[in-house]
Amino acid sequence: MSSDDRASGSDDHPSGLSGRYGPLALRVMERVWRDAPVDVRTVHSELVRDGQQIAYSTVKTIMERLVVKGELTREREGRQFIYSPVRTRAETEALVTRGAVDELLDRHGDLAVSFFVDRARQDPAQLARLRQMLREMEAEDGDD
Repeated sequence: MSSDDRASGSDDHPSGLSGRYGPLALRVMERVWRDAPVDVRTVHSELVRDGQQIAYSTVKTIMERLVVKGELTREREGRQFIYSPVRTRAETEALVTRGAVDELLDRHGDLAVSFFVDRARQDPAQLARLRQMLREMEAEDGDD
C-alpha cells in the first residue's frame, strides 16, 4: 500500500475526516475533491442522485461556510461561483493526522510513543515500515 493509499483512507481504516467536517460537509468536500472546479448546482445534483435529500440552499450554505473556514476557494464565472478545494484530500488527511499525533505527543509524550510502537509490533508490515523510517532518519542525521 502506498503512502497515497494510506493517506486517502479505506473501508478498513476510516479517514478521520469526520472529526474535521460534519457529515454533510464531508459529503460536499468529497464531491469537490473529486470533481473540482465545480459549482453548487453540480454538487447538489450529485448528492441528490446519491439519495441525499438536501435543499440546494443547504448545499450553497455549506459551501460558503467551507470558503469562510479556508477549506474551499471560489471564483465568479458568469453568474455563478466555481469552487475548488484549498488542499487535496490526501493533504487534508495528512493535516488532520499530524494534528492528532501532535496532540497525543503533547498530552502523553513517551507513553504515546510506547503505545504506538506496541501497536506497530502487532503488524509485521507496519513494524518493517517503522524500522525502515528509523534507518532513513538515522542516515539523514548522519549526513549533517
